[in-house]
Amino acid sequence: MSIRLRELIRNVRACKTQADERGCIHKECAAIRTAFKEESNELRHRNVAKLLFIHMLGYPTHWGQMECLKLIAGNKFLEKRIGYLGLMILLDERQEVLMLVENSLKNDLQSANQYISGLACCSIGNIASPEICRDLSPEVEKLMVGSNPFVSKKAALCAIRILRKCPELVDTFTERIGTLLGSRNHAVLLTSLKLMREARSGPCYPLPPPDKPLSPPPLSPPPLLATSFCHPTPPPHRFSRPPLPTSAKSRPINTNPPSPPPPLRHPPRELPPRAPPTVRPHSWSATC
Repeated sequence: MSIRLRELIRNVRACKTQADERGCIHKECAAIRTAFKEESNELRHRNVAKLLFIHMLGYPTHWGQMECLKLIAGNKFLEKRIGYLGLMILLDERQEVLMLVENSLKNDLQSANQYISGLACCSIGNIASPEICRDLSPEVEKLMVGSNPFVSKKAALCAIRILRKCPELVDTFTERIGTLLGSRNHAVLLTSLKLMREARSGPCYPLPPPDKPLSPPPLSPPPLLATSFCHPTPPPHRFSRPPLPTSAKSRPINTNPPSPPPPLRHPPRELPPRAPPTVRPHSWSATC
């Protein structure tokens, strides 16, 4: 019977020596291997989650990489979430196993569920290789100009990764930056500014002629930000100080300078100076 992740963490914390910890980890790894061989789909996400915890402790977990790909190919969001998390932790862009997940990434980018598309965008933005960036750039470009700001901001972050791995694709995403800057979502605006900075700093950015100014769309949003997102009367729930009562609001504001304080009715009495203490000579005859 496979134990839960919290039980594994409790067992590891209960180990008093390093040898006890290694024995607990080896025993659980053997149980996870047996569960993977049985092709049990119900508890696969639980075993991969425990595998990620074992990887965080520093033990080898390369034998569970294919299980992450199986979770990504599933239909449930819970399985995809654990699968993509394991993909970003256990793999990197230099491994050839990553090419097997390209088809699943493409299907998830086209998914109607925004959270599944967000998982795919996060994976591309973290571990995508130049080949995957070049193949999936059209899908990322479509998500950037979509109506969902949650997906648009993640697609803009994917575009940053794509420009770093494939600088020759800067012309494709430069035309979309003006559309993102016209959004009224703060997250989309921040990611679009980051994307614009990455595009400008790239080696393949098409510089305009010296006599041609920049296009007006990147310069128009700052006034929009200054007027659309600033409310003259902010909602009171954003401040810990309670609002003033009605009686305090109706009081007239005194604009005159403050008057000096009135003199004291009874001024403080001056004490006479204290006389220095007298030192008496010591009588040696009385002590002898």
